[in-house]
Amino acid sequence: MPDIKTDFIRPRLRLFLSVDIVGSTAFKQSHDTSEFKKIQQDWLEPIQTFYHSFEGKFASELQKITKMDADAIGPSPFLWKILGDELIYCKEITHLHQVFTCIYVWKKVVEDYRETFHKYKKSLDLKSTLWIAGFPYLNAEMAFFSQVEGLNDEESGEGNTFLKNLIHLDKYYTKETDNVQPPSDKIIIDFIGPAMDTGFRLGQFATKHKMIISVDLAYMLSFESKWWDSIGRDKYQFKEIKVGYDGRLPLKGVTGGKPYPLVWIDMLPEKNTPNIHDEDKLKHYEISLQHRRITFRTKEIKEFCDAFLKLNDQYPIMPYINNTNCDNRNSINPSEFYDIPLKHTEKINQIKIEYRNQIEKDNLEQKNLSEKDGHTDNPPPESAAELADTLTKNIQKK
Repeated sequence: MPDIKTDFIRPRLRLFLSVDIVGSTAFKQSHDTSEFKKIQQDWLEPIQTFYHSFEGKFASELQKITKMDADAIGPSPFLWKILGDELIYCKEITHLHQVFTCIYVWKKVVEDYRETFHKYKKSLDLKSTLWIAGFPYLNAEMAFFSQVEGLNDEESGEGNTFLKNLIHLDKYYTKETDNVQPPSDKIIIDFIGPAMDTGFRLGQFATKHKMIISVDLAYMLSFESKWWDSIGRDKYQFKEIKVGYDGRLPLKGVTGGKPYPLVWIDMLPEKNTPNIHDEDKLKHYEISLQHRRITFRTKEIKEFCDAFLKLNDQYPIMPYINNTNCDNRNSINPSEFYDIPLKHTEKINQIKIEYRNQIEKDNLEQKNLSEKDGHTDNPPPESAAELADTLTKNIQKK
């Protein structure tokens, strides 16, 4: 029996970064659409420029960091979804420092692009939401064909969807190891699960002044102080992030109806910022009347997030990073984020065992069919990925 590879079935922590245009619907509707002499409508230029320019600015800022430290970013973020005027990027986290670095870069890009929009019309702005999700336990990766053209019934039918999805994921990650970022081919990946639902629910509370973040991400950021003192401030020259808290509110379907904490990163420009907009200045005075803004080094943030996460048995949970080779497990890089819970390890091992069993079962059935038809000279495939074409034809029959 050939060795069945299951390396692609491993824990992955992903960071999701959403940016959405504020005021775009009103901006589009306010322009006269009866004039057809122009090549394009007036509203199209700023929206189209956003789609093409934002990712360029994001990539440029990331490149500045990687020139100073090749490992600071880790796996490159890629565009996961476009929802109307919203762009959602995804990045796998393999080191705690990547969380800090990527979010500081993201914040700077969003802030800079706000000024670009204000040149077109003051009513246009940006809002952002950030969250993390762990896979493949609690949340799931789903593999799909990017095109329906040419798909046969075996590939597109129902059949054994558990096995079919894992076979496609194997193909997807095989392309990833060939340094294709993101993996292209015919197969694309999607993400579902409670963390993903939470991220989309949180998006409704984001504003141009408040970048909403999930509570588990806030907990990770609460460990940034040592990194900030030694790297973020002096090496990268980032401006320290300030954070606010708006209490707990129920999110439909999230945490069983229990109120969820609304933690946000302050996106308001400093009062002494040159050419600060009047609305931003007014917001400063309003915030000073309502509540204070603090930094992530404030111990209350860590204590609160820790207490909230420990109250929940299922979700959300304490986040963890799968990197057994991570160095510097000290106060700058706390080891607790690299300890995978036992029940998660057991669940992932169960997935691997089930996958092996299914592959072996289908391999045996294929061999028996070949022998029955008199074809006994065909060698078995060498890996799970190579079995895909023959297995998918059998899956539909189950």
